[in-house]
Amino acid sequence: MSGLGFDNIVQPTIAQRIVDQICQAISDGRYRPGDKLPTEIELAQIFKVGRNSVREAIKMLECLGLLEIRRAEGTFVANKPSKAMVNPLVYGAILGGKDTVGEMIEFQIMMDKATSQFCAIKATPEEKMEIKEAHDKLQEALSREPYDMDEINKLDRRFHKLIVEYTHNEFAIIVTDAIWTLLDNTINKEIETIMKNDPTYMKRLHQGIFDGIINNDAKAAADAIPFDYFIDRHNLR
Repeated sequence: MSGLGFDNIVQPTIAQRIVDQICQAISDGRYRPGDKLPTEIELAQIFKVGRNSVREAIKMLECLGLLEIRRAEGTFVANKPSKAMVNPLVYGAILGGKDTVGEMIEFQIMMDKATSQFCAIKATPEEKMEIKEAHDKLQEALSREPYDMDEINKLDRRFHKLIVEYTHNEFAIIVTDAIWTLLDNTINKEIETIMKNDPTYMKRLHQGIFDGIINNDAKAAADAIPFDYFIDRHNLR
């Protein structure tokens, strides 16, 4: 920051300019998932830059999950989204947020409602039977005392993972997995708190979600998840 209150102008590196152009080409549809990019030499000629800059840009895009380097074949646009694309966004939000845990939990609730809704619409009958099996096992564990919290946490994750998977939306799957990884301890603590205070809450909650999905009722599946889903979210750190 200069003395006059203005930010210093920082020129992007040549590699960053190449990254921006390749990203724009993918965004514009000039290169589709699975398409092969020109060789390193060809890209250097196209951009009129040195091969080292091209190599650096390709490496950056590979780390972000946008490109795949296949030995003896070349460089290709990734066929589907990867965790490498999402994690920098998630970690960036963590570093920049004031109430990171609270906001992430709110986002998780939004995702749970949305994925349950889309699962009710998009899951096949066979997939819904798989969700039913996971739901039945979870309900059984929730009814058996003394409660095995490790088993309940595992079965709860399995139930919700199937719901997300059967939205058939790769972005939802990747984003949710990243959030779950970061919130793992928080979610487990919340479930433990619920089981101590009101064990039937977990049963009612998951029964409502399941009923909406199995009956093809997207609204009911989403409405089964209340906005205070995590009842103690502001105290969980």
